[in-house]
Parts: sequence; structure tokens; C-alpha cells
Amino acid sequence: MRAGDVTDLQTSIDLFRTASQKPRQALITKSQATKQADTMVRDVVTNLLVGQLDKMVNTLKFSNQDFYSGYKQAREIIDLGSTTAKIRGTVLDADGMPIKDVEFIILNAVTGAKIATTKTDVDGKYGITKLAVGDVDLSWAKLGYLRVEEKGVHISAGKDLRRKIVLQKGVEREGNVGMNSIANIDTNGINPTDGAMVKIVVTGTALRFYGSTMPNAAPMGSYLEVVPGIGVEMTIENFAAQLGVSDSNKFVNVQNVGTVQGYYRVSFSPVS
Repeated sequence: MRAGDVTDLQTSIDLFRTASQKPRQALITKSQATKQADTMVRDVVTNLLVGQLDKMVNTLKFSNQDFYSGYKQAREIIDLGSTTAKIRGTVLDADGMPIKDVEFIILNAVTGAKIATTKTDVDGKYGITKLAVGDVDLSWAKLGYLRVEEKGVHISAGKDLRRKIVLQKGVEREGNVGMNSIANIDTNGINPTDGAMVKIVVTGTALRFYGSTMPNAAPMGSYLEVVPGIGVEMTIENFAAQLGVSDSNKFVNVQNVGTVQGYYRVSFSPVS
């Protein structure tokens, strides 16, 4: 063994003793470094991405949709250590108060199959974890409120999606109508007349909405026809006139004029 080896070994021992006597300082130093790194990342995201690049790319949203979409996908900051994602948030009413027992549903955007569901707690909060990568549709609904939907949401691995939802008071009616069949919409609690905000969603086949003297009767006059896959939001000065609803035609019916079973959902706001 050379004399230099002994000296080097002693130096290493001394350094180890010094370091081993200060484990708390080592933890503090590591913690400070982590916080500094987080601060630097936030500064980059805020100043460069959000403050500059995002604004520039937004100008291409309509003129170059492919580039815009590609940028948004590449722009996502994810946790590469995770293979799943989560969605969480809060549901409030129009006055900013939390709503309990709102049903939050996640559906497969392609098949429509239900992936997961939960309800909000007393603070209006909800959350679902361990979601697989893919495209989904989101829905928030509770009796007495108008449903809120978000279509085609992409879930990335490690992503933490947050949604703050505001539900408006209203009444919804939904149901299925078989081929060449007619169904009656229960108008109890609905005021489908002056200034009503109406949203109609139809899937499966073309449906006709109209007023009638009795439930399940065929239309005798005017009707509103909605084709599959179209969600129509419209403010109508006199919705009753559009459907031919009057003192004599008190019922609101829906007729399937297609060749397959149809589904309808009609939302009325405000509540009478």
C-alpha cells in the first residue's frame, strides 16, 4: 500500500464523518433544491408557454387546425411515472353554492359505454382516479338542474384533469321511442312558452316534437323535427307555437319517423 493510498482513504473517511453528522442539513438542501426546480418549471410554463407560445398558437386555431391540435397535445405536461389519470373538481349552483349528490359520469367517447361514475359530497367535490388513457365524454346531472356535458376529452397518462362546473336550474325529460312509435313528454313543472331556453338532443333516428290534444297522438299540425346526433340550443320567443302547443293541444309528444329506435332528451329552462 502506498502512502498516498492511506492519505486518500483518510480523506474519504473524514468527508464521510462530516456528511454523516449532518443528515438533517442534507435533507434540507434536497428539499430546497426540489422547491427551486418546481419554481423554475412554473416560471417556464407561466412566462414562455402560457404567456407567449399559447397566445401565438391560438391565432392559428381556425386557420391551421392540424397544427393547433398537434401543439395542444404536445403541450400537455404529464407525470411520466404514472400510467393512469384522474379527474376531479367541484359543482356549484348559479349562486356559487356547492351542490351535493350531483352524478358525475365518464363515458367512452367511441362506444358510449360507462367507464366510471361518482357523486359530489356536501362540499360539491368529486373525483375519480386510475383512469385509462383514451377519449371520453363527461356528464354532470341532478334532478332539478340542467345537465352539463363535455365531449371528446382526451385523457393522458399521469394527467390530473380538473373541472369546476356550474349547474343551472331547469327541467329535463328523456326517453326512448321505438320505430314508427309515439311517446308523450310529461310537461309537469315545465313552462315551454315565452322565452324558454330549450336544448334538444336526439340519437338513433329522426324525431318530431309537437303539441297534441292527447298523449301518443300523431301530429295534426306544426312540428319540430330533429335529426340524429344533433344537439340544438335555441332561445325561442314562443316555443309553444313552434310545437303547436295551445289550450286545446296541451300535450307535448314525440314521434319516431326513422327506421331504428330513437332517444331524446329535452331540457327546459327556466323552471315555471
